[in-house]
Amino acid sequence: MSEHGTRNALAGQAHVAVQAGSVHSGAHVHTAHAPTVIPRQLPAPPCHWADRNKILTALPQHADRGGPAVVVVSGLGGVGKTALAVQRVHTLRNRFANGQLDADLSEVDAAGVLVCWLRARGHIRLPHRSAELPPTWLSVTSARALAMVIDDADTAPQVAPPLPADTEWLIRAYATEGNSELDVVTAEILAVTSGGLRIQAVRTAGQLALPAPANTGTHHNRSQTTPNEVTDMSYETLPALAKRLYRRLGDHPSRYFTTAAADAMLDTTTRATTELALEILLASGMVVDHHTCYSMPHTIQEHARTLADQDDQHTRKAARARVITLAYLPAAVDADYVLNPHPPRYNPVYEELRSGARTSRFGHPREAMTWFTTHLGTLRGLLHQAHEHDDHIAVCDLAEASWGAILKGRLNRYLVDSHELAVASARECGSPAESILTTRLSWGYRRTDRLSEAINAAVTARQVAVKAGDDWAESTAWSAEGRAYQAKAEYNVAVERFLESLAIAERLGDSRSIALRLRYIAECHTAQQRYAEACECLENAAARMDTIGDTVGYAGVLVKLAAPRIANGQADLALDDMVIALEIMRDSGSDAYVADVLACTGDAAAALGHTTDARQHYTQAHDLFAAVDDTTNADRMTAALAAL
Repeated sequence: MSEHGTRNALAGQAHVAVQAGSVHSGAHVHTAHAPTVIPRQLPAPPCHWADRNKILTALPQHADRGGPAVVVVSGLGGVGKTALAVQRVHTLRNRFANGQLDADLSEVDAAGVLVCWLRARGHIRLPHRSAELPPTWLSVTSARALAMVIDDADTAPQVAPPLPADTEWLIRAYATEGNSELDVVTAEILAVTSGGLRIQAVRTAGQLALPAPANTGTHHNRSQTTPNEVTDMSYETLPALAKRLYRRLGDHPSRYFTTAAADAMLDTTTRATTELALEILLASGMVVDHHTCYSMPHTIQEHARTLADQDDQHTRKAARARVITLAYLPAAVDADYVLNPHPPRYNPVYEELRSGARTSRFGHPREAMTWFTTHLGTLRGLLHQAHEHDDHIAVCDLAEASWGAILKGRLNRYLVDSHELAVASARECGSPAESILTTRLSWGYRRTDRLSEAINAAVTARQVAVKAGDDWAESTAWSAEGRAYQAKAEYNVAVERFLESLAIAERLGDSRSIALRLRYIAECHTAQQRYAEACECLENAAARMDTIGDTVGYAGVLVKLAAPRIANGQADLALDDMVIALEIMRDSGSDAYVADVLACTGDAAAALGHTTDARQHYTQAHDLFAAVDDTTNADRMTAALAAL
């Protein structure tokens, strides 16, 4: 009331501000409180509930420990995981006075879930950026008793945003047990949370019984059903075709497989037949579709392995052989040829590619390299499996087909692992590839710092080549021995071995082998500070590589030419060469080769005083070397950066 007896009042709602000309005495602004919204989103509880009491009564034990609790319920599709979660929360609804929320992650992502839940809690003004949704949600729900049922979650990051901060770590820890993903196809998360206290997580995996098959008279005591018994019941409901594929997948050496592998397992050339079996396994939750390949959750594959011996050993061996010869070996050969088309091969199937009778399924080296690294675990497993079952020819063929990817990916441990088996198999079956496989094993020993073994393997390879009358393999073995002595810094001995190799290559008229030997000799000259001789050898080698059209080989020689040119005061020429080499190597499919060029570009830039450029190139090279696990060169880049 003013001194004149006039009362000023503002009716309605004031959201942010009230503007007035002159205010006398006190001003009182009263805001209307929005009514509290208690969401009740859960679907109705199941009409029929039987044989689940043991599991049902176990869930409150985790919710009764005090503070928030997270319960993960997982199992095969259709076993009733969602029904269990919904039933449990309905029985506990009085404990969650602030509401029960429901979300299906098959229909909306985590951000969409939070938007829906915030609106359900009565919040109309929502953050504009998705990144602001989780903290807003956690602020709104702090110290409130809420039950959240999150359905159809495949990975930990999907369920992390709605939960208190330390929940994400617990679910991620659970998820990484199964190769960085939940080890079930469909997992339901029953999250019971009431604030930012410590979270407990428990997994109830596969312990919910499937209904007994309708076409049998069997009855099961589901309260005592184990996870394997659940999977057994799921398997028994499959038609015969899907059962056969399921058992064959139990023999597969890795969780991942291709459609072509499934064709081979079923011994069918009718893709529709395979697709039908895969669709049945997908629908049952026993297989996951990754678009470029499929996988089995590891617990499911372990179950499939227990059933694999239902087929006789002859049938299983034939299926394993088909998987190699019809599915993976043809693709590996195609990848190898695209990655490294120039060297002679021993498997006659390469002649089809060389002659143009057929073309590789891979149109670009990067595509071929991606395929190989994606299936590396399967290829390793197939090779070991073939060796274990005395399929020696398959072992040799798989090892030979891996050479291009090994070179470009610097897969040195795989080189040693695969070629130790391949050399043994080649000896057993009298393979003509025995010498070259032994030579490549020498490379692997050298690259893993087993230099004495590298020399011994190269000498053995040379003896095998001489006995077989294989001049090209003998030349390559001499070269491998030289490379081992070069790694020991015994450069004069190394050059002697390279000259022996070079003489054979010249007699054969093998221009590519001549270029490679000249390159290795030049590397020894550079190490001995004989830069002019090194440049002369490398320029000769580069011309030969260019003439035969080996662009990657040409770029590799330019990389080796950089060091002696920089030492001779020709860093500008080296920098020009690296521009050419970088363009070629970026198209080679090899990150390691790109890193080699960037390292030399950094050396040239540093020599010219271009410190900023040098730092950029060294950093990029370091990151690529680290990515391909080339720690020696990554450390060299670290030292180069420190020297700047």
